[in-house]
Amino acid sequence: MASSDRVEIAFVWSDIRRPVGGGEYFLLDVLRNIKLMNYKVLVKVYDVDQGLSLIKELNNYDAVIMNSLNKVLALIPFIKVPTLIDIHSPDWLWYFRERELGFRLRLETRLKRWVFGVLGRRVYCRVLNKFDYEVFSKYCKEVFLIPNFVDTEVFRPSAPKVDEFTVVVRYDEGIKGGFHVFLKALKLLGKSRWLNAVIIGKEPPRPILNFINKFVNNVVTLGRVPSRESLANVYSRAHVTIIPSLYESFSLTALESLACGTPIIMAKLPPTDWYVKEITTAEPGTGLTFRPGGSLNLAKKIRSMYEVWLRYKDIYDKSTIISREISRKFDIRMVLPIYFKMILNVME
Repeated sequence: MASSDRVEIAFVWSDIRRPVGGGEYFLLDVLRNIKLMNYKVLVKVYDVDQGLSLIKELNNYDAVIMNSLNKVLALIPFIKVPTLIDIHSPDWLWYFRERELGFRLRLETRLKRWVFGVLGRRVYCRVLNKFDYEVFSKYCKEVFLIPNFVDTEVFRPSAPKVDEFTVVVRYDEGIKGGFHVFLKALKLLGKSRWLNAVIIGKEPPRPILNFINKFVNNVVTLGRVPSRESLANVYSRAHVTIIPSLYESFSLTALESLACGTPIIMAKLPPTDWYVKEITTAEPGTGLTFRPGGSLNLAKKIRSMYEVWLRYKDIYDKSTIISREISRKFDIRMVLPIYFKMILNVME
C-alpha cells in the first residue's frame, strides 16, 4: 500500500508494447509524464490477458484503473479497492451505433449490458464525451467526463503546407474505421486532378491503392509513421485530415491534426462537440462534419474544403490558427492534472 506521501496505482490495460489504438497511446503518454510533472505516484501496468491471476496483486494497490475491454468485466467482482473503468471506446455496449446508425443489437451485447447493469455500481467510470456520459451515468457509481489530451509541444505546425491540395487519411481495415466511406466518396467525386492523398497507418492492400489511384491526382502511402515528430510533419504539410470513422469516442487523430494547424473533416460523432467549429465561406473554424457513413456528404465536404482553400485563402489561413488554438485547450499539461485529481477523488 502507499506511504503517507505516495499513491500506488495499478493500470490494467491491453498490451502497451504493441499499441493499436488511442487507449494504448493515452496510457503511454500518462506514464511518460508522471515523472516530468513530479507526481508522487508509483504505477505498475498489468496486461488484461493475465485475467483472474491478477486479483491478489491488484487488491494491494490504492486504486485500480482498467481500460474498457470485455475482459475487465470478469475482474470487477473480485477487486476490493477503488476501481475505475477508463472508457476509451465502449464497443462492448454499442449504444451509438444502435441508436444513430441502426446497427442491430447482438445477443452478446445484450449479455454484456446485463452483466454491467449488475456490476456497474461497484465501479467508477471516466468517459470522453457527453453521449457516453449519459449512457454510463445509468450504470456506474460515479462518472467523470474528462477528454483525452495532446502534447502540443510535439504536435505543432512544423512544416509549411504543400503547394497542391492534399488530404491525410488513416487506413483502417475494420468497419468501424470507415475507410470504405472514404473510398465511396472518392468514387462519387470522380477523377479529381486537384486532389492528392497521403495514407498513414497500416499499408493498404494493392487493390485498394489501385482504386484510389483512379480518382486522385497522386497518392502516397507512409505506413506506420516512425515517430510523433514525423507524424506532426505529415499533418502540418497537409491541408485537411479526413476521419471517416463510423464511431469514435474521442479521436486522437483529430486532436493531433488540429494541434499541427490542420483542419479536419470528420463524421459528426459524439466527440466533435469538443473541437469542431464549422468552417464556412464567411467564418473560419476548425473543420467540417458529415453524416456518419454518408459517402455523398463526405464527398461534398471534401470539395467544400478545397473551395475554401482555393478561393477563400484568408478564411482557410485563419482556420489553421483557430485549429491550433482549440488544441491547446486539450494540452497534456492542462488535462493530466484533472485526470489525477479524478483518481484521488476515487480513492477518497
